[in-house]
Amino acid sequence: MEFALNHNSERIHATDANKQDEYICPLCRKKVVFRKGEVNIDHFAHQSKCDDTWKYDMSAWHSEWQQQFPKRNQEVVIEFNGEKHRADVMACGYVIEFQHSPITADEFNERNNFYLNYGKKVIWIFDFTDEFEDGRIDCYEEWSSHNDNGGKFKWSYPKRFLQNYLPQRDKDVIIFFQFSDSKHAERDECYIERVTWAIEEDGYSNFKRFCTSYYPGNYTELLEWIKEHKI
Repeated sequence: MEFALNHNSERIHATDANKQDEYICPLCRKKVVFRKGEVNIDHFAHQSKCDDTWKYDMSAWHSEWQQQFPKRNQEVVIEFNGEKHRADVMACGYVIEFQHSPITADEFNERNNFYLNYGKKVIWIFDFTDEFEDGRIDCYEEWSSHNDNGGKFKWSYPKRFLQNYLPQRDKDVIIFFQFSDSKHAERDECYIERVTWAIEEDGYSNFKRFCTSYYPGNYTELLEWIKEHKI
């Protein structure tokens, strides 16, 4: 958790925290402590169990993506039907989740259902840099049409949490894959690709073959895209 509340109920980012001050969780209102990052990023940690049972990514990759957005859009607490959860980013009618660490199918589906029932569409950005660099995910061809273009991919060992997700059918949940750490030379932004199609077999998706669109391809284009498709 990168934000906590101080004694004046002001949201404080971990990079601005003072170790001598006291802070509470914006979601459960329990006391949290500031921890200077050595392995993980600077963050706040609960002293006792938080009411929110979801596991949150604490990687530097996750933080870097989250901090691309204005602070007012980061770690937004959502309450619906007696549940409270923290969205990584909420903007223009979308919840945006950044996922570097493993996630189960139950967690993926639970988050999607919660946000959709709350009235927000969901965008996921997954870090699959390792899978691409070691050859588990391979771009074997490109495709193009009069208004779009993208890549065709093979995936040796697709993640199981995606088996109930069909990108060509589910327009309320949009996923992006990041395949490289390299950044745009002028904008200092990582490339991403929007997943648009996967094989359907017996009602399930098979990501051993899938296609992507090259647009949006970075943070700037993503922001343009969600503003254009604002709900």
